Amino acid sequence: MARCATLLSLIGATCSSTENVEFATRARSPSWDNPVLHSLFCVTLLTQRQYERDLLALQQAMNIGLFKCDEFQIWSNVSAGILFPGKKEEEASIRISLLNRSLDTTRGGAGGQVAANTRIFQELWRRIFQEKRFLRHQWTIKLDVDAVFMPDRLRAMFRERCPGRFDCRSVFFRQNYTYLPPWTLVKYINSNLLNDVAAMFGPLEVMHREALIFLCGADLCGRDRFIGARGIASRSEGLRRCAWEMDHRQYYSQSVKQVKNFWGDDSDPSINVEDVFLDRCLQRLNAWPLVENRLLYDPQFGSYPPEDCALGFVAYHPFKDVLGHQTCLLHATAHARNVSSDQPFHEELHLLVMRRATEAPLDSEQNILRAVLLFY
Repeated sequence: MARCATLLSLIGATCSSTENVEFATRARSPSWDNPVLHSLFCVTLLTQRQYERDLLALQQAMNIGLFKCDEFQIWSNVSAGILFPGKKEEEASIRISLLNRSLDTTRGGAGGQVAANTRIFQELWRRIFQEKRFLRHQWTIKLDVDAVFMPDRLRAMFRERCPGRFDCRSVFFRQNYTYLPPWTLVKYINSNLLNDVAAMFGPLEVMHREALIFLCGADLCGRDRFIGARGIASRSEGLRRCAWEMDHRQYYSQSVKQVKNFWGDDSDPSINVEDVFLDRCLQRLNAWPLVENRLLYDPQFGSYPPEDCALGFVAYHPFKDVLGHQTCLLHATAHARNVSSDQPFHEELHLLVMRRATEAPLDSEQNILRAVLLFY
């Protein structure tokens, strides 16, 4: 506790003891069908990597990140005793929900840095739906442990964009994945990268309760609840339907007398990445995507100095060591921007990319694209 107090004094915060933290029981509403406005249910999947264990212990000691959500759940395939050997305080205070499967993945794409983890997260979501704790909250947040996450900023964003109980129903959020204005780069993205300018990103996935009911399906969440959320009856299987379509990919269309692809990508391997799968599955199930440029700051397989954490985003990723995590949080809290601003941070980000793209002047399509790829 003394070490924790010393660290937190840098940012004007205090440590919370294990006695006064209500782990995984902070739900302010006991009703599955009457969630509190803007309440957050946060989940993360913890592997046995040492840096993940260190970061989670830090977040628990500082009472930050998912520990500041209204309710949270930490999943792993091993117990707290194995994750934190010899650390009785962490073992006693961090409750682990067990996922009975291997968390090993194969990697490929983007220099071998993309994990083919869709199957793992399909099982995770099935378990979450079986327990139904997400129904007590208006929003469910899936986090990576190495993301510096500030729940209060997310709540502030909800108060601006989704102020009423019936605003943003069945919504999931996408993040603009370039750090240059989309009106500048849309034609380069369309022709060189993807066919849109926004997507879900695994480090911070934000979904409304009704969007998750679509994913949960009528069988697990109840047909009345599914219909009440305006789910499409023909897609009431939810996640199970998406998983089946991913496995089979193709079907024979009687109307056009030819083989077609369910999701239009018979050779696209990106569907094996959990955030791509979740994004496309939610849209196929009739959930509504909203683009929000203030959610996540992530260079996509690059790195950036902690000073960039002053830009005012809800989360910053990745910070895989304890010192970097703390330093990012320090800059984020000491220099917080107004997250309720209607203007995204494109202008500052544009200058940031321009400053770092020093290899060549941005006077051609090729060099503009190179500037984007520094962050992609």
